Order: sequence, then C-alpha cells, then structure tokens
Amino acid sequence: MFKNLSVVALILLFTNIYSQNKNLLGVWVLDKVIYADGKDIEVNKELFSYKLIYEVRNNKITINDRAFDAVFSDKSIQTTTRKIDYELRSGYLLIRDNDEDKLYAFLKREDFIKKYPEFKPKEAIRNGDILWIADDVTKPSYESDHFPTNLLANSMFRSSKNDDLYFKAEYVVTTDSKIRDIKIIDGYDSSFDSEFLSAIREAENAVHNPYAHNLLVIREIHFLRYLKDLKNKEDISFFKIIEKGEQYYNKQQFEKAIAEFEKIQNLNIGLNRFKTTIDQANLKLGISYLGTNQIAKACTTFRSIGDKTNFTVRNYLINFCEINIE
Repeated sequence: MFKNLSVVALILLFTNIYSQNKNLLGVWVLDKVIYADGKDIEVNKELFSYKLIYEVRNNKITINDRAFDAVFSDKSIQTTTRKIDYELRSGYLLIRDNDEDKLYAFLKREDFIKKYPEFKPKEAIRNGDILWIADDVTKPSYESDHFPTNLLANSMFRSSKNDDLYFKAEYVVTTDSKIRDIKIIDGYDSSFDSEFLSAIREAENAVHNPYAHNLLVIREIHFLRYLKDLKNKEDISFFKIIEKGEQYYNKQQFEKAIAEFEKIQNLNIGLNRFKTTIDQANLKLGISYLGTNQIAKACTTFRSIGDKTNFTVRNYLINFCEINIE
C-alpha cells in the first residue's frame, strides 16, 4: 500500500512539474522590477525602465536574443552559467536571481500586449503583401545566438574611415520561416554590407517565425566611435560635454548635470550621428529633470528618445507623463 501511495505521489509530482513547465513555455516580457521587499526601484537605476525578454522552449531559454541550454524544474531554471528561481503567480512570471534582492515581473507576450495595446503589431505593405512590422515584442526567434546579437555587438565599434555611422536594412521572414526580400536601404561600407547579407542568409537555417503573419524585420545600426577616432572639434566637444555631465549625474548633482547635458542641443551633430550616445545622455537629462522636479521638461526629453514602445523610456512615460501634456 505504501508503495502504491509513493507511485501516486510521484505521478502527481511529475504531473505538477510538467504542467508548470508547460505554462512556462512562450515569450515573456518584463513589465516591472521591484525590490524583494516591495519597494520601487529608484528612477536613476537602469532597471527602472529596461528591456528584458525571455523566450522559453523545451530545454532552451533565450534572454534578449541570447540562447542558452536550460534544465527546468517546477521552481528553477538552470543554465550553464546561472540558476534562476521563478514562480508563476496570477499570470505573472516572477523571477529572482539568487544573488539579487530584486523581483522581475514578466507577462506572457499576449497578456503584455493586452495590458499595453501600443505593442499591438503594426502593419506595413511590401510588394502588395500586408506584413507585421517586427518589434521588441513581436519578432522572429533564432535557434542560436549567432544572429543578430553577435553581428550587432561586433559592429558597434567597427573601425572605419566612414563617418556616416548609420546602417539600415530590411527583410521579410515568412510564415514558413524563410527569409526573402532582403534590402539594404542605407549602406555603411561594402565590407560591412557584404557581412550583413551573409549573416542574413546564414540566419535562415536558424530563424523561426511563430506567427500567422509574414514579419518585416527592419535593422538599424548606429555605430559608435571611440574618442580617439573623432575628427572635428564639435564631435570632440560633444563627448567632453557628455563626460562632464555624467560625472555630475553619477554624484546626483542633477542641476549641474542638466547644465552640461543641455549644451548638446546647441551642437550641430547631424542626422543619425551618435544617436545611441545622444539617447543615453538625454535619458540622464530626463532623470535629472525628475530629480529637480521639472516633470514637464523630463517628459519632453523622454519623448525625444521614443514613445511607450521604447523600453528605455516606457516606464518613465507611464509613471510620470501620462497626465503631463506639454
């Protein structure tokens, strides 16, 4: 009898684990990070508004496009580099890393879009076909992390005499996970353009479109520059302003940080040059405005970076700018 009870208990245990793991499958989008004691993250912490997207598949987890082999139990996810404790509660995936005092609250992609309808896929027309425009939430997945993560990471500080600093291309991932209609809209140089095309073709062996719509993927790259590679005085002045502004920002001397970061507006930087760096500076400018209770200026600055579909600023816009109309 005791043996039979043990078998029943074992069956129930594995049924519970299987059910839990099945519910875990899919795409999870970070909604909010809080401290384990329930307190909010400070507005000058990167995690206050942060892009973190998990895709859970059988024996694999993808974290912001980086794929890892994983072993799942009813309480934890074990990869080769870390253990992630989790709990499914009220539709949320709650995650707490062992070495942190923070809780990460994720929503399933479908629930995230229902809560934040601005993330509902937008449509575009190419060659008479109606496509969904891929974004951070609705996008193809890749069986490995070779593309696009490695290509983008390796290209950011690419050494080149090209002063354009901008690249844009697009392609379509079909419902049967084929790649077609590859088009370079704004090339960088012949070497990089060729490398990009090769990576796209290689990606077809690993890409997966889980949706019943063809996806239009638009790739934009804003190349960075080391200070030693800058050529003209205005570019050098721009980076020195940023450096000084960040020194004040890191000491929470927000009024002095504002005085520095605002100088960027008077520089003639040019379209699509240093955009990533400018956005980072404007984020710190917006937070500095919050720190000095200049909410309207903060909201205007955050909106210069993006709308509520931009994870860098979305929680600032939601928490501070919903009722502030400039």
